[in-house]
Amino acid sequence: MEKNVSTRILASGVVETVISGRATGPTISEMCAGFLRMNRGARCWLVRAEETTSYAPDAVTQAVTSFAELCSKNGLTRLVAVIRMPTVRMGAQVVSMSLRAAGSPLEIVVVESMDQAEAALRA
Repeated sequence: MEKNVSTRILASGVVETVISGRATGPTISEMCAGFLRMNRGARCWLVRAEETTSYAPDAVTQAVTSFAELCSKNGLTRLVAVIRMPTVRMGAQVVSMSLRAAGSPLEIVVVESMDQAEAALRA
């Protein structure tokens, strides 16, 4: 089975995770574990999901729970997600709205290109 999640720290100090294929609950858990391993006080997380094709319902549930915890316990304040597939963008928006409804201060910015992501990370 091909690994579809990889995480590294960019020169700017931002944690970058690249994900491809189908996003599932275990995939989200792996992404968050990678963020925690690489994080050195970063408040921003760049998730590059340009090659993500679909998501399972458990991915949304896992993301809401895990992202809220990363925000409250690890200081994550902004997640910028580069997502091309419209249905996957919709799933990310559901996560964002669920966190907002729960009162989480985590800001999720969903964009379609790296140019837009770079601008969002600078904002």
